[in-house]
Parts: sequence; C-alpha cells; structure tokens
Amino acid sequence: MIQQDKLKLMTQLAMYEKKKGKEDFSIYSYQRDDYVRFQGIKTLVAATAAFLILIGFVLIWNIDTVIGHFDTYDYKKVGFLLLAAYLVFLIFYLNISRNRSRERYQAARPRVRRYHRNIRKMEELYENEDKVREEFEKGEWRDGK
Repeated sequence: MIQQDKLKLMTQLAMYEKKKGKEDFSIYSYQRDDYVRFQGIKTLVAATAAFLILIGFVLIWNIDTVIGHFDTYDYKKVGFLLLAAYLVFLIFYLNISRNRSRERYQAARPRVRRYHRNIRKMEELYENEDKVREEFEKGEWRDGK
C-alpha cells in the first residue's frame, strides 16, 4: 500500500532534483570560499576576453584615426590608460561576481540541507516499512502466535 507521506516526500524530492537540485548540488559541492574563488577565476577570464574584444571593436571603429596618428601617439600614456581602464573594469566585475557567488551559495545551503533532511526521512520510512514486512513474514502480526 502506498503511504501518503512517503508519496508526498518522494514528489517533493523529485521536483527539487528536477528544478533547482542540479544547480544547487554543483554549487554546494564546493566549500564557500572555493566556490567564490572559482567563480572569480571564471569572471577574470571572461572579463579579460570581453575587454580585449571591446578594445578591438573600438580600434576597428576608429581605424582611420589610429592609422592617421600612428606616429604621434604617446604610447606610454595610451598603455597606462588602457591598463587603468582594464583594472577598473576587472575590479568592478570581480566585485559583482564575488557578491553574486556568495548570495547563490547562501541561497543553495538551506535548500540542500532540506533535501538531505528529506532523504533521511525517506530512509527512515523505508526502514520502518522493512521492519513491518519482516514482522509480517515472521508472523508477529498475530501477536506472536
């Protein structure tokens, strides 16, 4: 016979696994600081690529000006400005990434804990069901007769 509480618990577990579970499990498989650092490294790579692409588009957009004044540029000043812009860009996105990663980790923590608590409840329900089945097979359901 299907127990209502067991069915309800199984449905909750399946819905969680299907919706948020995969993402939460991948987040919670790390320690919080390791997860934040990993997201920071991914942001570093992505922000560097985005900055280089952005600089490339600006250069292509202004190619006639760049070529026309190629010999009159102060390259130290241009390099310093590009480096400063890159560092500001990078710090901005790293801060956003760090804050968002911490929030995502903190949000996943109670959901994963609730999931594990429900798994333990399911195990207890199955253990109780096994005990009842063993008692039934031994004939103890007839008051030991």
